[in-house]
Amino acid sequence: MKILSLSILFAVLSTGIAQYRNQSELKLEEIMKGNDFIGHQPQNHQFLPNGNVIFEWQSPQDSAKEPYFLDIKTKRCRKLTEEEQNEFPSYNSKWNTKKTVCYYLNGNKLFRWDVKSNTPQLLLNIQYQILEFDLSSNDNIIFTLHPNEIIRWDFNTLQAHQVIKLSHKTAEYDNQEATYLQKQHNELFTFDKSRGIPKTQESKLVNCFVGKKEIYNLSVSPDEQWITFTAQERVTSESTMYIDYVNNSGYSTKQIARPKVGRAENKYELIAVSLKDHRIIKFSEETLPELNKIPDYYSEYGRTEYKNRGVIYHKVLFRENSNDAIVEIKSLDNKNRWICILDFQNEKLNTLVHQYDSAWIGGPGIYGWKAQPGILGWLPNSTKFYYTSEKTGFAHLYVYDIANKSELQLTSGNFEIYDVFPDKKGQKFYITSNFSHPGNRGFYEIILTGADWSKVQLTPLLNADGYFDVLVSPDEKQLCYLYSYKNIPWEVYLTNNGAVNKPHKITESTHSNYQAYNFSAPEVLTFLARDGQNIYARVYRPNIDKNNGAGVIFVHGAGYLQNAHNYWSVYYREFMFHHFLADNGYTVLDIDYRGSEGYGRNWRTDIYRYMGGKDLDDVVDGAHFLIEKEGVNRNKVGIYGGSYGGFITLMALFTQPDVFKCGAALRSVTDWAHYNHEYTSNILNTPEEDEIAFKRSSPIYFAENLKSRLLMLHGVLDDNVQYQDIIRLTQRLIELEKDNWELASYPVEPHSFKYTSSWLDEYKRIYKLFEEELND
Repeated sequence: MKILSLSILFAVLSTGIAQYRNQSELKLEEIMKGNDFIGHQPQNHQFLPNGNVIFEWQSPQDSAKEPYFLDIKTKRCRKLTEEEQNEFPSYNSKWNTKKTVCYYLNGNKLFRWDVKSNTPQLLLNIQYQILEFDLSSNDNIIFTLHPNEIIRWDFNTLQAHQVIKLSHKTAEYDNQEATYLQKQHNELFTFDKSRGIPKTQESKLVNCFVGKKEIYNLSVSPDEQWITFTAQERVTSESTMYIDYVNNSGYSTKQIARPKVGRAENKYELIAVSLKDHRIIKFSEETLPELNKIPDYYSEYGRTEYKNRGVIYHKVLFRENSNDAIVEIKSLDNKNRWICILDFQNEKLNTLVHQYDSAWIGGPGIYGWKAQPGILGWLPNSTKFYYTSEKTGFAHLYVYDIANKSELQLTSGNFEIYDVFPDKKGQKFYITSNFSHPGNRGFYEIILTGADWSKVQLTPLLNADGYFDVLVSPDEKQLCYLYSYKNIPWEVYLTNNGAVNKPHKITESTHSNYQAYNFSAPEVLTFLARDGQNIYARVYRPNIDKNNGAGVIFVHGAGYLQNAHNYWSVYYREFMFHHFLADNGYTVLDIDYRGSEGYGRNWRTDIYRYMGGKDLDDVVDGAHFLIEKEGVNRNKVGIYGGSYGGFITLMALFTQPDVFKCGAALRSVTDWAHYNHEYTSNILNTPEEDEIAFKRSSPIYFAENLKSRLLMLHGVLDDNVQYQDIIRLTQRLIELEKDNWELASYPVEPHSFKYTSSWLDEYKRIYKLFEEELND
């Protein structure tokens, strides 16, 4: 045990948490300010139709985030005026097929912006809600979706008509005869003054009964014959809640949050309406292959029948100048993904591409959140569509030709494709990929040459260590991108689109106090796991003269997230804290364990039905790496992490009690049966169907094995991993008569903390834990 001098001992007795030594230039009080210490980086960049750029930024001179305008010619940026904020694109932009005109919504205002113009044209400014809109092949005809109707706007003739009435009342109500006053109104007037929309003759109006369903994913065929949309019926499930104890009412208030895993699924329909013959088609999923395939894990329970929970339909995509239409569909258990072509004549779905995963569908461009559509689109002037698939073990780019029903894989290898879009002529693809290294995101192009495209290859446009988040200008002559490196936060850059790039840096975001400290770029290395896999990790090493022989393992959150990479981390406070720890003698290892992003399908699904299995093995193997290769004392290894990282910390201390001397678990999942449905049901199925998976994956079932010191930290207002989770584990530890744990609660904090005071208190306690348990 290290003997303290009297002066140090006095400091220990008098200053509480802040008692421990600090050999670093960094101070926790400063780095826990986060971006207020580092500088606020730009985000959400986008090209305007005229080739200029807008983005959001809190510059060093700003007190809050502001929208900025970048002049592509002068390379200078300024704040948007209030008028520009009300006129420039904010969401839901659509280009015409020739990429010459962009339409978009800003609030309930609809704008049209020609690429040759410096200013947008206001088309609609109405008082009632526009949910979505879509275009026909005629640039001046637009269809808008509202809660109760779909309206056709003809800006050639300046006329608008309701084309589909979306009836939400009961069928019995709809069949009731109109009252005298209603009939009189319809006989006398053709104009509805309350909304300013001319009425449509009954013979031209399609009445579509959708009941309680919400309508979205509006699509219109180029010839305006077909309108398609998704209908969603929300199914009520019991919600969780959390309690707000500290608020200006003086009373405790209940806040409603999400349901738990195993909740009832919403119901979805894909509906097509013909404006030509008024046919209404409700497509059936019963023809989809393997819809009711029995999951592999059912054999453990002796089950022989499986009823699929249903499917979710994404937006229908019509081919240019054609009624050919494709749609992406996912099963609600997320084990199937289908790409189908709509057969309007026979009113059925014909499957073109089917992806099945015995674990769960996911990966870059495919997405594990089944409500999020994957990469899918038509090539311009072509019978081909493109998509990504993990069929070969990594997310790669494929093209399917509906003319000859053939499929072609364009990329292959042990790397991932993250984003894909074709140029406006359909002669090449722009691609974001980790082709050069799992921890990079480079920007490439694939030129589609030759008759069969069989010899395509990735050509780098922006490819160095780091992350290039790239947008291509409407004329495809300029690239605007955000770029970051391991120790360099995000900035905006401009460059020409071509083989020779001379980037022009637009923003300077970092503050002088961040620049004053020499933040090093941590080494990204690999170590060997027990099953022979290479595990990627970041390492932060102390100077030899300061090395205290102690090691700390950081476990990132989210599960499917990457942190051992070459770009700026979302864990920027932890990045600085790890420098602080290294300055104070600790060796820190930040691991991309099994289940992390960037390493292919098998890596992604290695945690299926057992969280705390191979992912924890990787963390334990990391501890052995610190001991065997980095000179860390085997009795001086600690662990910490938040959310999924907090879960792994608990599993480490509860199931590997002799490996770690101590652990700090932040906002931890303690029992997966209490987490949300969207994430958990993919990996563990549901508690009712797969009790084995939930029990072996939940720390609360192993709490009796706790030996090492445990610090738990949790926000009371956490609406994601709710405070109930940590309270249940606390009760379990009390009943087990464990006394080597403590809980710090943060009354005003949600899952991601908001206040510097809370961040500071949290990390002072974590550092105190490491100093007391590891630095002796």
